[in-house]
Amino acid sequence: MIHELLDGAREGDDLPVFDDLPCPIRVVWSERDRTIPYGRYGAPMRRALPGAEFIRLPGCGHVPMWDDPELVARVVLQVTAEHDAGEERPRSRRRPFGLNPGRRRRSA
Repeated sequence: MIHELLDGAREGDDLPVFDDLPCPIRVVWSERDRTIPYGRYGAPMRRALPGAEFIRLPGCGHVPMWDDPELVARVVLQVTAEHDAGEERPRSRRRPFGLNPGRRRRSA
């Protein structure tokens, strides 16, 4: 599945739609990523994965783990904790594309 998504994004083709996802999918996108901008790559991926959860990392650029390592850790740990607890999110659940966790930014 990931190969089809990446190939379609790279070639600029329409991405195939994956209506029946084999597992819960969380896609996390940096709000200020100018290298892989959401408009060009994320929006088509969101249409191709209608059952996936999309989260935007506010204030982060192309390397979010540098911009806000605590936020990235929280987003990863949240989904892994749900998995460890045996919680399974419905595949059709789509959260709003945004996140406001009261984060602290790393100072430059």
